[in-house]
Amino acid sequence: MSNNKKPNMRAFRSLVLAKTSNAEDNGHATRASARPLTGTLHAPSMSEPRKERQVYYLKLPVSGGLLKCELVEFDPDELVVSPYNQRSQELLDDSNPKVLELRAKMLSEGQNVPALVRLNRDDQPELIYGSRRRFVLSSINKKERKTDPIKLTAWFHAKVPDVDARRLSHSENDDREAISPWERGQYFLRLKQKNPELTGEAIAALAGEDPKLISKYLQLATLPTAVVKLVASPVKLTLGSGLDIHKALRKFTHTQREEMMASIGQGVYFESGAELLRVIKGFVAKKAAVTTKKKIEFKDCLGKKRAVIGVHRSNKGQYKVDLYGFDDEQMGEIKKAIKKIVGS
Repeated sequence: MSNNKKPNMRAFRSLVLAKTSNAEDNGHATRASARPLTGTLHAPSMSEPRKERQVYYLKLPVSGGLLKCELVEFDPDELVVSPYNQRSQELLDDSNPKVLELRAKMLSEGQNVPALVRLNRDDQPELIYGSRRRFVLSSINKKERKTDPIKLTAWFHAKVPDVDARRLSHSENDDREAISPWERGQYFLRLKQKNPELTGEAIAALAGEDPKLISKYLQLATLPTAVVKLVASPVKLTLGSGLDIHKALRKFTHTQREEMMASIGQGVYFESGAELLRVIKGFVAKKAAVTTKKKIEFKDCLGKKRAVIGVHRSNKGQYKVDLYGFDDEQMGEIKKAIKKIVGS
């Protein structure tokens, strides 16, 4: 593809379908047309020239049969990520340890494993899997390779069915790095938002998940992305620790949450959700301690100080109360209130 001109994907689709028409029937290769390949094929490094067109017979895991795919180069920025891809694109940034690791590998070795692309209903090239590779190449092209951008190599077939695209996306991610509980919850949430009538049982059936866990995943999905990014890898944020963090943060005001994030600082990553939870609990305890040390003043409508409650410096749970300008009747009301509180 040209770097200067956006490709005409309708023409591209017609071209690829025409090339494969002799071996396929409605986009499906016959079983006699080639020997099925079930293992992952490693394409040559992107820096090596390809002398002939490379093909791969993709086994469809749900609908059955084979699709004859060709190895095609794409501009990573022209690809849209499939809605069936559970990998959260929000978690991908250049400071993430996993992204940095993949970036270093791709700069030194190139892209060894092709992604998988089809055309969506709008004739856009849709990335079924390989979204981290797409992100890393896009980032490299914006920095190290501005004048000589790298293409993303992918096995391409225009007509990969939806049911197979979903299964292929999920299984490929599981084979590489498991989708984290938060990302899984985000995927369930998107399904629910797309179809509000979808029940937890229906989502469980689609995803092959325990129906009892769907509500927990949906709750975890509401955890802010900025908090999830504090963990070095999202898979280290377990369902249990994630829900505990969610519960702890519910007590925070927006300002308190910003203060906590500022106290942690940028570029700090925790090895696990449990470690992050300890820091959050420590922040809560610290704020509580600071709050209890402060004196509480009460003023009347004229702005005159009438009462001050302070904390004893050494005796925990002991308070000092100073009252100003109260008459006997008001003191009687205060005594009644105290008696009611202590239950005497």
